[in-house]
Amino acid sequence: MFKKIFIILALLAAAYSAFVVVPSGSLWGGAGKAKEHVGTMPDRTKPQKKLRVEAVIIKTKDGPVIIQAEIADSKNDQIIGLMHRKTMADEEGMLFVYEQVQDITMWMQNTILPLDMVFISKNGKISHIAYSAQPFSLDIISSNGPAKAVLEIKAGIADKLKLKVGDKVNHAAFH
Repeated sequence: MFKKIFIILALLAAAYSAFVVVPSGSLWGGAGKAKEHVGTMPDRTKPQKKLRVEAVIIKTKDGPVIIQAEIADSKNDQIIGLMHRKTMADEEGMLFVYEQVQDITMWMQNTILPLDMVFISKNGKISHIAYSAQPFSLDIISSNGPAKAVLEIKAGIADKLKLKVGDKVNHAAFH
C-alpha cells in the first residue's frame, strides 16, 4: 500500500517539475519560489480540440503529396498530441514543430491509432521514419539524431505514399 502511494507521489512530483522551473534547493519550498511557470498541466484524459491545420507538402520521387496537418507548436499541444483520437483520414496528420533542433523522443501513451512518425531536419528533409508505432506503447521512439519536427500520420501511410529519408518537406517551419 505504502509503495503504491510513494509511486503515485513520485509521478505527481515528476509531472509537476516538468512544468515549473525550480531554483536549486528544495522542490517543496525552503530555498525559494519557482522562477518560471511554464504552463498548466494539460488534460490527458481526452483528445485536445482540433488545432489549426496547414498543408505539409512532401516531394517524393513519384511527385508531391499533401498532408493536411494540425500544427502542434506549443508544449501543451505537443504533450497531448494525438492522444485519445479514434479516427484520422489518410491525408491528415499532426506536425510537431520544436523551437530548437534536438534529438526528439516520442511515445504512444494514450494513443489509440497506430502511427508512422516522420522525423524532419531543420532544412526540411526527412531524416528518419519510424513505422507502425503501436497504440498505448510506452517504448521510446527516437529521431535517431537532431531534428526540427516530427509528422505523425496513420500507420501504413508512409509506405503508401512512398516516403523516403531525404525527401523534401515544404512548410513554413523549415524556412
